[in-house]
Amino acid sequence: AELPAGVYARAGVYDGSSLNGRRTGTRGPDNFLGDDSDRFSVGEVGLEYRLAELDGRLGFGYWRHDGDFPRFDGAVNDSGDGIYLVWDQSLYDDPASPLAVDGFAQYGRADEQVSELASHIGAGVQVTGLIADRPDDLTGLMVSRVDFSDAPGAGFTQDHETALEVFHAVQVTPWMALKPDFQYIVNPGGMGLDDARVATLRGEIAF
Repeated sequence: AELPAGVYARAGVYDGSSLNGRRTGTRGPDNFLGDDSDRFSVGEVGLEYRLAELDGRLGFGYWRHDGDFPRFDGAVNDSGDGIYLVWDQSLYDDPASPLAVDGFAQYGRADEQVSELASHIGAGVQVTGLIADRPDDLTGLMVSRVDFSDAPGAGFTQDHETALEVFHAVQVTPWMALKPDFQYIVNPGGMGLDDARVATLRGEIAF
């Protein structure tokens, strides 16, 4: 049956056994079909829409990783799974101007008896053409927070890590960009460390 206009559904199945240290190149479909399979499956449904001449997308997904996952209480689960929400929204887009602003928000949750990260929430904006005479440059700002598992045995001394990131990608040529990036991280790793500041310069080549 055909889906209603704007509604979409996608799914994928992948070999997740490399997470457990397996070399997958010569095993063929064994990792999918064997008793100790490590399939990673993900599915998403959502809605793509246009509101006030601006495009947007709202999606909900579920993932499952089959395999043996030790729990913090010493037992073993035969799988791990989680859910996520994503929202992408164009905030400003004028065909007569190179300036464009896009935003996003995301949320994810996993089983904190298995996963060190119990939940994640993030949001940000990306601006194209912020500098008038550099219409292809990208400027971005993002804030994200992860909540660590508070299951006995998880071992975290802090309950969350929060990161603020800002970048500006300079389009040097049509195929190369330089991207200075700065991050400020509160409670890095959830282990009581001092807040961290990280600055990087990345080169990106498209061909």
